[in-house]
Amino acid sequence: MNIPEGRPTGPRVEVGDGGKSLKLQWIAAFHHWDRSTRELMEAYEGLKDQVARLTTTLEARNRALEESLKKEERLRELLSTILEALPVGVLVWNTDGNLLKMNSMGRKLLGLGGLGEACSLEDLESVCDLGGVLRELISCAARGQSSSREISMTSRNGAVRHLLLRSTPYGEPNGASIGGVVTMEDVTDLKNLQEEIARKQRLAAMGEMAANIVHEVRNPLGGIKLMASLMAEEDRKETRAKISAQIEDALGSLEGLLKNLLHFARPMKPRTRPLDPMGVLSDCLNFIGPLAEQKKVRISLEKKAPGCLVEADCELLKQAILNIVLNSLQAMPHGGEIRARIETAEEMAQRWVELILEDTGTGIPAHVLPKVFDPFFTTRAEGSGLGLSIVHNIVVSHGGSIRIESEEGVGTRVKIRIPTGDKNTREFVP
Repeated sequence: MNIPEGRPTGPRVEVGDGGKSLKLQWIAAFHHWDRSTRELMEAYEGLKDQVARLTTTLEARNRALEESLKKEERLRELLSTILEALPVGVLVWNTDGNLLKMNSMGRKLLGLGGLGEACSLEDLESVCDLGGVLRELISCAARGQSSSREISMTSRNGAVRHLLLRSTPYGEPNGASIGGVVTMEDVTDLKNLQEEIARKQRLAAMGEMAANIVHEVRNPLGGIKLMASLMAEEDRKETRAKISAQIEDALGSLEGLLKNLLHFARPMKPRTRPLDPMGVLSDCLNFIGPLAEQKKVRISLEKKAPGCLVEADCELLKQAILNIVLNSLQAMPHGGEIRARIETAEEMAQRWVELILEDTGTGIPAHVLPKVFDPFFTTRAEGSGLGLSIVHNIVVSHGGSIRIESEEGVGTRVKIRIPTGDKNTREFVP
């Protein structure tokens, strides 16, 4: 067998479909890599654009934040300037009892000297007797309540100053309390002005009172003079005894007038002690009961009252209640009803006891009502006009108030309000 020259011998290997397939795979991989590279480059360029936009936005926001911080700083400086310029002391506290801010007027009124702003109530109590009062006010603010106290201060030179303290809570938008603001106002000048006005009013009232006294005293004195002259000319014993009795009655009227006048003019100094107001009211109504029965007036006492006590003078308080009840009886000549009850009220963190007396009498005309507490003002011919004036003085001397509401043909309501507990007035050396 002849083998042709130039041709290899052995097995024959041919590159067929397998090689072609590998080549296609390399080409596909190259296209995939190329596409991925382009996508990555596109994503990178997009990321660069996004970073650039974010950088621009961040720079704008930083500038806005810096401007806002500058505005807040200017506003803080403005508020601080306003705070320092206020003629009122301002103290800002948190719920932990730490002082956050205090202006110079507050420091001056408290006499704190070099005590720093960042201090606690304990620090303040160690150098200032007002610390206890401030603690009460801050406690009210922590409970979300506003309150006030009026304090009398006696300095080392004996001068008296009056401070009005108010506390107001402040908190989060959701209503949670985070602290309180206490303001301190020196009301000494206002008090002095009020006293001056009151003094002038008293002088004016004294002038009017003197004229009324002359009128009130002249009539019984004239009668006494006439009866004395008749007695001097009368020989019969029975007639002289009758005239003498008339003179004694006239003198008794004068004595009663002068006694009421002294009650009105003399400064009231109640001898207070803890009293059950329901017991005092019940005693007065029981005392007046027989007279009310004669006048066909029914008296009812509502005894659903809280068991609270008042610091009051028992005799003076009874006198005030009896005067009011007697006025009610006189306003019901044909019978009627008197209703009495006791309620409590709370205002500016001060609790009050209210004694309320209502009648179904003739009522008080609207044009007369503002004058009922004026001395010697009366609508009855036999009245002295001092009864309600004395009642007003008694109530005011207890730190309370009296209010009268009336409607003609319907009746009258009298409300006496007396504070419970102390009057929150202290004296100390700042």
